[in-house]
Amino acid sequence: MFKLYQEHQEATLLESFQTVDKVTYGIETNLATDDKSIFNPNAIDRNNTPLTAENLPLDELSHTASINELGEIFVTISNCCHDKPISTNMVILGGSFEVVAAEILTGDFNEYNDFDAKNNVCLKPFKQYKKTVIGEGLEVIQTVLHVTLPKCRVVSIKLKK
Repeated sequence: MFKLYQEHQEATLLESFQTVDKVTYGIETNLATDDKSIFNPNAIDRNNTPLTAENLPLDELSHTASINELGEIFVTISNCCHDKPISTNMVILGGSFEVVAAEILTGDFNEYNDFDAKNNVCLKPFKQYKKTVIGEGLEVIQTVLHVTLPKCRVVSIKLKK
């Protein structure tokens, strides 16, 4: 697991926040109204229920983001939930970014490696994301990665302009 956090060493921490799949945060609304902000103070879920701190499962996700001297962005996300996958949106401001590498630590939460089973827990390529670029041709361009993290998994994603 430490390999997934290795790229953050000697890199600069980026200010970041997280949302979950049920949060719209007005991205669709902002496109319709030409509002360039990604925040919506009247955020609602897909059932038009107002969002509060009590009904957001953000404590099930943990993440960190950093940038190195070459301009490569590293994001590591963990789903601490043992019984369900969680979807989240990563919004990267400042241009169109490409995913150049993505890995996931596999294995169930009670699995481990030993001499008889050396690959129960291992790194594999991660492909459960969808990239969207918002605002091409505008002053503010955002890259949005919709990521689905399986239960009890850690994912590392490397992006570059």
